[in-house]
Amino acid sequence: RRMSCTLALQLKPSHWPAGGRWRITRGMLRLSAVIFDLDGTLLDTLDAIAAAANHVLEQRGRPARQAPSYLPHVGYGLNHLLEKTLETTNPAELAPAREMFTEFYAANEGPLTRVYPGIAHTLEPLQEAGIRLGVLSNKPQAATARNVAACLPHIRFDLVRGQREGAAVKPDPEPALEMARHWGLAPSAVMLVGDSEVDMQTARRAGMVPIGVSWGFRSPALLREEGAQQVIDDPEQLLELLELPARGR
Repeated sequence: RRMSCTLALQLKPSHWPAGGRWRITRGMLRLSAVIFDLDGTLLDTLDAIAAAANHVLEQRGRPARQAPSYLPHVGYGLNHLLEKTLETTNPAELAPAREMFTEFYAANEGPLTRVYPGIAHTLEPLQEAGIRLGVLSNKPQAATARNVAACLPHIRFDLVRGQREGAAVKPDPEPALEMARHWGLAPSAVMLVGDSEVDMQTARRAGMVPIGVSWGFRSPALLREEGAQQVIDDPEQLLELLELPARGR
């Protein structure tokens, strides 16, 4: 079944309070590529993640939880999320839970997944300007690729990377560095945009430019603490940083 995707109705999700605004200086950065995190950066997937996690809990006779309770555990990958949800590191328990989560998520993600406002109007000018675009997520590869294809079908991402068997995951810098090598770019010519400490740590360790977003799953204060060079409140502020004209919505 083909996944569908909807547009979020508000820039800041209701599960996260407004953060402070950082002053953006036009033309601060001259870069050749931008790597985006997926969940909490391009797409609001919290409801889909919470529904799948609650399905796992309910199948085990345990009560469901409110979606915001999952926020601290999103961003480190599915294994971490399930370990925290089930309060276990036992592989015998986690393996069937992972399969159950994955199947439910794939079957129900569409109506619960939203593109953040302003994302398309930001990605299109970047694409037209010849900026290399990539997605780097700790979500499993199949779900990452499926979400990107369904929600942003008109954007030509050069690389879409999720969690792959045997491969390093963020905050290990290797996946980001692998993307830079693929493009033939120095890490310093790449901006990494994300909503969590995982993304900021990845960018810093890779020698890339860390840019945080305030509309995602972590607070702007945390992003600054983790080394974000800027925390933006609107996707189109990326165009200001790269000296590209904004497109009317």
